[in-house]
Amino acid sequence: MFGIGLGMAPAFFIWSRFNRWVEKKLDIKGIYIEDSYYDEKTKR
Repeated sequence: MFGIGLGMAPAFFIWSRFNRWVEKKLDIKGIYIEDSYYDEKTKR
């Protein structure tokens, strides 16, 4: 089970990088949860 998780970890990283690249290439604008959480301007 540890081996499966270890094998899938790089796939998750590659998938997230690929999604960000596609969004940048196609000029897709979106709001990410972490963007609003870490953005200093939106903190109240």
